[in-house]
Amino acid sequence: MKKILYWFSLLFLLTFFLFPNDDKIDLANFKTKQIQVEVKGEVTNPGVFQINAYSKIEDLLKMVQLKDTAELSTINKNTVLKNNDVLVIPKKSDQVKISINSASLEQLCQIPFIGEKTAQKIIDYREQYGSFQQLEDLLNIKGIGEKKLEKIIEYICL
Repeated sequence: MKKILYWFSLLFLLTFFLFPNDDKIDLANFKTKQIQVEVKGEVTNPGVFQINAYSKIEDLLKMVQLKDTAELSTINKNTVLKNNDVLVIPKKSDQVKISINSASLEQLCQIPFIGEKTAQKIIDYREQYGSFQQLEDLLNIKGIGEKKLEKIIEYICL
């Protein structure tokens, strides 16, 4: 047992001296990275905005001027933004929207262009991965592509 401990200690010390870790982080030179996010839709000042990396949609909304017709209930304000994201602020509608995070199979089937099989896939996805964070997460479901999402987006919300 002493031999094993001796060899292990020797191997450890040799590894430490032969392969020193010189990767040190200089916090004095650390700068917060800025990202660019484009904002479109129901805002009076659309465009590209500079914001700190790891900011949330909630932070970005403080920088834009929303129109009275802006609908924020479909937007998850806690979503962390990435560089070159595009945020589209939708327009309010009088139509009652169906929540993809809480709707039953029957309710999901009421969405135009969504059949029973696709509705079940939405529920299965929700049960496996948790609540949808943004409407575009529906693109992860087989059978829902860009064109179908464009058709159903006015009928759904988070």
